[in-house]
Amino acid sequence: MVAESTEWNNPRLFSNRLYWVDSRTGRIESVDFNGNNRQRFKTLPFSSQPYDIVLYSGVFYYSDTSSQSINKIDKATKQSLGSYTGLGASNGLRLAMFSPVRQPKGMYLSTHSEIVAAVP
Repeated sequence: MVAESTEWNNPRLFSNRLYWVDSRTGRIESVDFNGNNRQRFKTLPFSSQPYDIVLYSGVFYYSDTSSQSINKIDKATKQSLGSYTGLGASNGLRLAMFSPVRQPKGMYLSTHSEIVAAVP
């Protein structure tokens, strides 16, 4: 879909746009459904090596293999909202979001209101 200047990316579809984190450039970028209107959402700190990204309730969660953490960024303001550290995953962190509001009726994975899970 995007033919130029992507290095090591893992794309995901959110809010009518395709978002990805690029581990080599340390960027979060997106394009529309047609592969046009490319936008750089955020350039992460130089030491970051982002691996995966999910969006939930206006917050991006991205995994960082260099710090072995999951970091949060407000989609509207692009401000950092903190991180979950000490996850101990050395081969990257795939992310999955689980929420009771996104599950079929009658199926509950947890009593927590939301879970961000690092998946092997």
